Amino acid sequence: YLSGSVVMEEQSLAHNTYLTYFVELGLFGGSIFIFIAFFAWKNFRISQKKFSQNGMFELLRISQSLEASLVGVVIALVSITACKDYIFWIIVAFSTIVANLSKNTKNCITSKIA
Repeated sequence: YLSGSVVMEEQSLAHNTYLTYFVELGLFGGSIFIFIAFFAWKNFRISQKKFSQNGMFELLRISQSLEASLVGVVIALVSITACKDYIFWIIVAFSTIVANLSKNTKNCITSKIA
């Protein structure tokens, strides 16, 4: 639209984060984005199993809460464009931290006993 003598353009959004990633990054980039979300969810599921087996119920609850947050964000990304929103990437980072904690829980339990 015109504002005085300056022509201003309005940025059009896809209203869907997945569509935005596929359009901007192509099939390969969009697939990587979906793979990252799946990998984060898988990290949470594996760590929950290990936390449950080792009786670490506080970490189990934290992992479950973060998984629920991830699922909520993944569902929300269908209806909003949030490519610059960092909450998804923060949850992905937490999934890696939780996975590393679950790998080291056996060592922590044996060192407490000794």
